[in-house]
Amino acid sequence: MSGLTLYAVERWPTWFPGENAPAVDPIVLGGGPAHRRRSIVFLLPRGASRPRVVLKVAFTLEEAGFLEHEFQALSRIRAELPPHLRTSIPHPLGFDRVGSTVVFASRALRGRRLLVPNVAERGSIASVRLLRGFLRGAFAWSRELARATRRDSDADEGALEEQVDRFVSLSSPPAQVGARVRSFARAVGRARIRWNPVWQHRDVAVGNTLKHRGTYRFLDWEHASAESQPWFDVAYAPGSLTLLAHRQSGSSSVRDAALGCLPTVRWPGQVLRQEMDRTWSHPLPIQWAVALVAMSTALRRHHGGRKGWTDWGEIALCLLADDGFRRMNWLAPEW
Repeated sequence: MSGLTLYAVERWPTWFPGENAPAVDPIVLGGGPAHRRRSIVFLLPRGASRPRVVLKVAFTLEEAGFLEHEFQALSRIRAELPPHLRTSIPHPLGFDRVGSTVVFASRALRGRRLLVPNVAERGSIASVRLLRGFLRGAFAWSRELARATRRDSDADEGALEEQVDRFVSLSSPPAQVGARVRSFARAVGRARIRWNPVWQHRDVAVGNTLKHRGTYRFLDWEHASAESQPWFDVAYAPGSLTLLAHRQSGSSSVRDAALGCLPTVRWPGQVLRQEMDRTWSHPLPIQWAVALVAMSTALRRHHGGRKGWTDWGEIALCLLADDGFRRMNWLAPEW
């Protein structure tokens, strides 16, 4: 820890021009279930009530890769955003090697962590409000992010069909399921879907969100991409909600967790549908977008060597070929 404190003292005048480095008190947290090989260090000037700097410290090459991507993504995207959106993302300060570790430094965002609603239980008024407020705020923010970073060049209209084909090759589904997924790939190809690439966060979840004076701020940009489809963050929500329900319910499968929370006879599914319908403005059907995002996320996690790709793969296959899911016609795509 002394090495990190010395690093912060040396860098402080660069991070905050005109300021002398104060004495700082570090607060160290673990990286959480998805990132056990990293630590998060909050640096508080002595006597202050809130941190000024956040250090993410990686102990492996894999974690260092995530932090480098986050630093580069945030450095690039800040130049493209209007000021009011710039305040909703971390301000990157540096990416350096300190001893045997790699450190990504950013200014600490003001805000409080959101309470996580239990979507596996009967919904209280408070839980419904929590979920609705998060979805409404996150969807509006993502839509504005896409508009602010939209580029004129259209994406390759064959890219989505190729993505589905790659997913089939990776997941090796049973013959009948595979045939249905390939049929969906052909339908995607015939639709000749084009879009303008935009920035998307690609992991918008309650755990990555702060709230400050009624506005939402988003952390953990290690999966962000400037080449995303403009619908990605919104269409990611059903899968994210499913995995939250899976953790909270202790269900034996992701499928069971999804069928327990996504149908509109259940309060999380009802809230999700209302907020997605309220937001959606793309020519692409919501159902197609959700399935494509589930496949894209499974592929990304698999190629990154990360756990959880099979969960996203199961969600995608269920959306396209599972009879229980097919009864959720607002989510299961028709073609």
